Amino acid sequence: MFCNSCFRELPDEARFCAYCGLSVILREGQINDDPETLDSSQKNREGKVSDVSRVREYGAERRITTIMFADISGFTSFSENTDPEQLRDLINSCFHQMVPIIQEHGGQIDKFIGDEIMALFGAIRANEDDARRAISAAAEMLSAIKAFSRANSVSWNLHIGINTGLVVTGMVGSSSKKEFSVIGDTVNIAARLAGQAQSGEVLVGEKTFLLTRNCFDYEPIHGVTLKGKSEPLNVYRLKGPRRIDSAGLTASALHSPLIGRDAEAGMFSGLLEGLQDGRSFILWVSGEAGVGKSRLSAEVRGSFSSSSMIWLEGKAVPMGRSVSYWPFIQILKEYLEISDSNNEQQALERIEEVMLDLFPDQHLEVTPYIAQLLSIRLPERDEARLKQMSAENLRFHIYRSVHRFFRRLAENSSVVLVFEDIHWADQSTLEIIEHLASLLRESGIGIVLMERSEEMNKTLQIKKGLMNVSKISPTQSN
Repeated sequence: MFCNSCFRELPDEARFCAYCGLSVILREGQINDDPETLDSSQKNREGKVSDVSRVREYGAERRITTIMFADISGFTSFSENTDPEQLRDLINSCFHQMVPIIQEHGGQIDKFIGDEIMALFGAIRANEDDARRAISAAAEMLSAIKAFSRANSVSWNLHIGINTGLVVTGMVGSSSKKEFSVIGDTVNIAARLAGQAQSGEVLVGEKTFLLTRNCFDYEPIHGVTLKGKSEPLNVYRLKGPRRIDSAGLTASALHSPLIGRDAEAGMFSGLLEGLQDGRSFILWVSGEAGVGKSRLSAEVRGSFSSSSMIWLEGKAVPMGRSVSYWPFIQILKEYLEISDSNNEQQALERIEEVMLDLFPDQHLEVTPYIAQLLSIRLPERDEARLKQMSAENLRFHIYRSVHRFFRRLAENSSVVLVFEDIHWADQSTLEIIEHLASLLRESGIGIVLMERSEEMNKTLQIKKGLMNVSKISPTQSN
């Protein structure tokens, strides 16, 4: 075998040229599938093409990859009495909703298998958090298919299996037809997990759990026997995002003292003390990734205990730009004590209960729009009324309801709203934050916005908007 760059002879097992460093794995389009044209070094003693040669021919690579299988629940029974053409249009419409979610989270569609999607995270371009991206995508897909089912009057859901491990990536097929895919036991387990999952469930393998357990809560299921596996496996059922402090760490992890941030902590604490005297504030916290912005917030919050202060936090994420109002969804769910384990009816009842307490005579004017923001199904009468609204009118009512909600909270307590990684926030979130800024002139509210200093150019517009609306100059902490 010879290097394609410097043409020096290389051993058969080489993956890189020892002289120029070029990868010796052939690219797509360089496949030599005719055994008669291969030299003797590429054949074994029986004249068959060696496995090593096949790996090189098909551009194969060993990679750690997270595999997702997402299968539609209710599709088979629905297809029994549905015209095939109508069925095709509906499934394509469903995939049209699901695929962008996967891609927004950095995933790649491997193939469609009937009503099932196979997606890859890290097969072509690796990210340090591919497993987390896959879980986030799965959670978002479950919400999306609920909305799709309501809009199309079908009873569809998803059951999803996700697994992380070693695979071989590359071109798979014959000389007449080949395509990029992945092969390995990791893939098999992911497919089996999807088959094991119930409607609306996400099951993950051991490695995926270990990589994401600091971000998500799981219910362990020990000793699960999967088809084709000789030994039982530990499987984990996704429950939802993990309730963590603003530093992204469990409370027990925050045991070391915060050093070198006395000035910043003092400034933050001073703003909170002023807030209790009715002086609202906007605080921008800027710094490089990992410098301790979230840790500062957690320390100040922990040292400033007050029963009359409501502290709520939302975190923007890179993938969250495709989900409108994501930080506010987190904030509202935290205050309303709604978890992913609650079904839609329980969530709606909780919203109604809290809104009735906050707005005894006007709760019906607020509840539908808070529920809409949280993607909670409404009673048919309210659902029909909201569907008749224009997008602009509906957005106005959502903004107004959020404004009224926080104004009412601030009437009896000081309210602190913390938005982490604001540079990743979607436009709708930024608009609501700017809309809320007017409250700073009349209510005891503090707004804390955290950003990476290298991303400051993305937040210039919201800074100008907050100053114009609130008439308050933001306090800067670097």
